Amino acid sequence: KAESTEGVGSIFTATIDAGPSAQTNLVLQVPRSVDKAPSIDINVKRSGSVLLADDIEENRQLVSYYLRALGATVTCAENGLHAVNSAQSNVFDLILMDIQMPVMDGYEATALLRERGYTRPIVALTANVMKSDLEKCIQSGCDDFLGKPINRSEFTTLVARYLKPR
Repeated sequence: KAESTEGVGSIFTATIDAGPSAQTNLVLQVPRSVDKAPSIDINVKRSGSVLLADDIEENRQLVSYYLRALGATVTCAENGLHAVNSAQSNVFDLILMDIQMPVMDGYEATALLRERGYTRPIVALTANVMKSDLEKCIQSGCDDFLGKPINRSEFTTLVARYLKPR
Protein backbone atom coordinates (compact mmCIF):
# COMPACT_ATOMS: atom_id res chain seq x y z
CA LYS A 1 0.00 0.00 0.00
CA ALA A 2 1.33 3.46 -0.84
CA GLU A 3 0.15 6.94 0.07
CA SER A 4 1.71 10.02 -1.42
CA THR A 5 1.20 13.71 -0.79
CA GLU A 6 2.82 16.10 -3.21
CA GLY A 7 5.44 18.27 -1.54
CA VAL A 8 5.23 16.23 1.70
CA GLY A 9 6.36 12.72 0.87
CA SER A 10 5.21 9.15 0.57
CA ILE A 11 4.33 6.38 3.01
CA PHE A 12 4.75 2.77 1.98
CA THR A 13 3.18 -0.02 4.05
CA ALA A 14 3.99 -3.69 3.60
CA THR A 15 2.54 -6.71 5.39
CA ILE A 16 4.65 -9.84 5.64
CA ASP A 17 3.22 -13.19 6.67
CA ALA A 18 5.66 -14.47 9.31
CA GLY A 19 4.11 -17.92 9.31
CA PRO A 20 4.11 -19.95 12.53
CA SER A 21 6.49 -17.54 14.30
CA ALA A 22 3.69 -14.96 14.25
CA GLN A 23 2.07 -16.94 17.09
CA THR A 24 5.19 -16.77 19.31
CA ASN A 25 4.82 -14.78 22.51
CA LEU A 26 7.61 -12.23 22.59
CA VAL A 27 8.59 -10.27 25.66
CA LEU A 28 8.08 -6.67 24.61
CA GLN A 29 8.79 -5.15 28.00
CA VAL A 30 11.19 -7.07 30.17
CA PRO A 31 10.23 -7.03 33.85
CA ARG A 32 13.64 -6.68 35.46
CA SER A 33 14.24 -6.96 39.15
CA VAL A 34 16.50 -3.91 38.72
CA ASP A 35 13.32 -1.87 38.36
CA LYS A 36 12.30 -2.97 41.86
CA ALA A 37 15.65 -2.04 43.37
CA PRO A 38 16.09 1.10 45.42
CA SER A 39 17.48 4.12 43.63
CA ILE A 40 21.12 3.55 42.75
CA ASP A 41 23.61 6.28 41.89
CA ILE A 42 25.18 4.87 38.74
CA ASN A 43 27.76 7.66 38.64
CA VAL A 44 29.52 6.32 41.73
CA LYS A 45 32.49 4.07 40.97
CA ARG A 46 32.02 0.44 42.03
CA SER A 47 34.33 -2.13 43.48
CA GLY A 48 34.08 -5.82 42.95
CA SER A 49 35.16 -8.70 40.81
CA VAL A 50 33.14 -9.90 37.84
CA LEU A 51 33.41 -13.12 35.86
CA LEU A 52 32.32 -12.48 32.29
CA ALA A 53 31.48 -15.62 30.29
CA ASP A 54 30.97 -15.01 26.58
CA ASP A 55 32.26 -16.92 23.57
CA ILE A 56 32.65 -13.85 21.35
CA GLU A 57 35.89 -11.93 21.84
CA GLU A 58 34.40 -8.59 20.77
CA ASN A 59 31.60 -8.95 23.35
CA ARG A 60 34.15 -9.73 26.07
CA GLN A 61 36.19 -6.66 25.10
CA LEU A 62 33.18 -4.32 25.09
CA VAL A 63 31.60 -5.60 28.32
CA SER A 64 35.02 -5.65 30.02
CA TYR A 65 35.50 -2.03 29.02
CA TYR A 66 32.12 -1.09 30.54
CA LEU A 67 32.93 -3.01 33.73
CA ARG A 68 36.39 -1.49 34.15
CA ALA A 69 34.93 1.98 33.57
CA LEU A 70 32.66 1.29 36.54
CA GLY A 71 35.67 0.27 38.62
CA ALA A 72 35.27 -3.53 38.59
CA THR A 73 37.98 -6.08 38.02
CA VAL A 74 37.16 -8.53 35.25
CA THR A 75 38.00 -12.16 34.56
CA CYS A 76 36.85 -13.62 31.25
CA ALA A 77 35.79 -17.11 30.24
CA GLU A 78 35.04 -18.15 26.67
CA ASN A 79 32.52 -20.89 27.45
CA GLY A 80 30.37 -22.24 30.25
CA LEU A 81 32.82 -24.93 31.30
CA HIS A 82 35.60 -22.38 31.79
CA ALA A 83 33.14 -20.20 33.72
CA VAL A 84 32.22 -23.06 36.06
CA ASN A 85 35.88 -23.89 36.68
CA SER A 86 36.78 -20.26 37.29
CA ALA A 87 33.81 -19.67 39.63
CA GLN A 88 34.76 -22.70 41.69
CA SER A 89 38.35 -21.61 42.17
CA ASN A 90 37.87 -17.82 42.62
CA VAL A 91 35.50 -15.50 44.46
CA PHE A 92 33.40 -13.23 42.25
CA ASP A 93 30.87 -10.63 43.29
CA LEU A 94 28.96 -11.16 40.05
CA ILE A 95 28.91 -13.53 37.09
CA LEU A 96 27.68 -12.28 33.73
CA MET A 97 26.76 -15.42 31.80
CA ASP A 98 26.17 -15.52 28.06
CA ILE A 99 23.53 -18.11 27.30
CA GLN A 100 24.57 -19.36 23.85
CA MET A 101 28.14 -20.67 24.12
CA PRO A 102 30.00 -23.73 22.86
CA VAL A 103 31.19 -26.61 25.07
CA MET A 104 28.66 -25.75 27.81
CA ASP A 105 25.91 -23.15 27.40
CA GLY A 106 24.92 -20.60 30.03
CA TYR A 107 21.85 -22.56 31.16
CA GLU A 108 23.96 -25.65 31.89
CA ALA A 109 26.79 -23.70 33.50
CA THR A 110 24.43 -21.78 35.78
CA ALA A 111 22.49 -24.90 36.79
CA LEU A 112 25.75 -26.76 37.52
CA LEU A 113 27.06 -23.90 39.66
CA ARG A 114 23.80 -23.80 41.61
CA GLU A 115 23.84 -27.58 42.07
CA ARG A 116 27.36 -27.27 43.49
CA GLY A 117 26.23 -24.66 46.02
CA TYR A 118 27.23 -21.43 44.27
CA THR A 119 25.11 -18.68 45.86
CA ARG A 120 26.50 -15.43 44.45
CA PRO A 121 24.60 -13.49 41.75
CA ILE A 122 24.53 -14.76 38.18
CA VAL A 123 23.06 -12.54 35.47
CA ALA A 124 22.22 -13.94 32.03
CA LEU A 125 23.30 -12.00 28.97
CA THR A 126 21.10 -13.15 26.14
CA ALA A 127 19.84 -12.21 22.71
CA ASN A 128 16.96 -14.62 23.32
CA VAL A 129 14.19 -12.49 24.78
CA MET A 130 11.19 -14.70 24.24
CA LYS A 131 9.28 -15.28 27.44
CA SER A 132 10.16 -18.99 27.48
CA ASP A 133 13.89 -18.19 27.16
CA LEU A 134 13.80 -15.74 30.04
CA GLU A 135 11.87 -18.21 32.20
CA LYS A 136 14.51 -20.83 31.37
CA CYS A 137 17.22 -18.41 32.55
CA ILE A 138 15.49 -18.02 35.90
CA GLN A 139 14.80 -21.77 36.18
CA SER A 140 18.47 -22.56 35.55
CA GLY A 141 19.38 -20.33 38.49
CA CYS A 142 20.04 -16.88 37.08
CA ASP A 143 19.17 -13.99 39.38
CA ASP A 144 18.55 -11.54 36.58
CA PHE A 145 19.06 -11.04 32.85
CA LEU A 146 20.01 -8.42 30.34
CA GLY A 147 19.19 -8.51 26.65
CA LYS A 148 21.69 -8.21 23.84
CA PRO A 149 22.65 -6.02 22.20
CA ILE A 150 23.60 -4.40 25.49
CA ASN A 151 22.20 -0.99 26.31
CA ARG A 152 24.96 0.69 28.34
CA SER A 153 22.59 2.58 30.62
CA GLU A 154 20.61 -0.57 31.50
CA PHE A 155 23.86 -2.49 31.87
CA THR A 156 25.34 0.10 34.24
CA THR A 157 22.18 0.17 36.36
CA LEU A 158 22.09 -3.60 36.61
CA VAL A 159 25.78 -4.00 37.48
CA ALA A 160 25.60 -1.16 40.01
CA ARG A 161 22.94 -3.13 41.85
CA TYR A 162 25.34 -6.03 42.44
CA LEU A 163 28.65 -4.24 43.07
CA LYS A 164 29.46 -2.10 46.12
CA PRO A 165 30.14 1.63 45.84
CA ARG A 166 33.77 2.59 46.39
